[in-house]
Amino acid sequence: MRNVVRFLGLGILALVLAAGAMPSSTARAAGEVLVGHVAGGTGALSPIVIKQQKMAEKNGVTITWRGFADPAPLHQALQLAQIPVSSTTGIDAIIRSINAGRELQMVYPHIRNHMSVLVRKDAPYKSLADLKGKRLGIYTWNTGSTATLVSIYKNLYGLDMRKDLQVIVAKGPAMPGLLEKEQLEAIHLFEPLPLKLVLSGKFRVLVATRDEWLKVKGGGEQLFAGIAVDAKWARENSDTLKRLVKTFKESFEYIRSHPDVYVETGFIELIGLKATPEIVRLFQERITPIFQTQFDVAFIKAQDKFLQDMVENEIVTKIPPNWYSLEYAPK
Repeated sequence: MRNVVRFLGLGILALVLAAGAMPSSTARAAGEVLVGHVAGGTGALSPIVIKQQKMAEKNGVTITWRGFADPAPLHQALQLAQIPVSSTTGIDAIIRSINAGRELQMVYPHIRNHMSVLVRKDAPYKSLADLKGKRLGIYTWNTGSTATLVSIYKNLYGLDMRKDLQVIVAKGPAMPGLLEKEQLEAIHLFEPLPLKLVLSGKFRVLVATRDEWLKVKGGGEQLFAGIAVDAKWARENSDTLKRLVKTFKESFEYIRSHPDVYVETGFIELIGLKATPEIVRLFQERITPIFQTQFDVAFIKAQDKFLQDMVENEIVTKIPPNWYSLEYAPK
């Protein structure tokens, strides 16, 4: 998941924000809500579906959308109480905010693990073990996606990723160029970037980290990013939030059950590709499954290993018991 830790420097404000009310700019009448969302990438698809299919109107909720370039400023806006709801906040980000004193909660999943390790198309590597001693590009050490990769190396290959590989922290847009120039041997990226790189003909996916994670003992389907809310606002607007969560769930179900959604919404063109039959098929195979519709006690329990690994890798200091709420999820 993309780096969502730039807001940590705002920790000085945590005590004020934890105790304060939502700013008047976010106040809305009953049934109305301001929702922040990622304007590009996979997180942009469900808001488009909700708008085109008029799902909010059907569920009796009025959404004012505010787009952000990526998850970092989106979560920062939630952290600063500039928005009451974020459609795509990483689980690691929300836990750090809670530990810093901010009263936030995850109320529904959005996107599962959708990271891949890519190599040059002609590279000889067949597994992650083959990257021992090689240069691997990542976004940051301080995120759940990296903790997952560290755990995979440890549990499946007996390797210490910090010591046995040459790990290079780099910005996402720079990594493909570094890989092509052979300054890196592999890169760890999230969809739809791997799909776009594979389509360029220069690169291939070595492994999808979700597939590797599910081989790890205790590794269940991961909640990488979900719908996060200001908990005080949620308590005061529970009916509106329930309608909103129901709307998002219906959009995820629509994406999963409508193969032509990428053509209907123009989503493929939105991220800079042409909607050829082959590309549409690849989106159906690689993007559709990442949208999650399960949120119950069993799903939360399946996060135990993931959460434990984040603590062990010092991504978060502890796991607060109140990081999620099932109260607003459709029954």
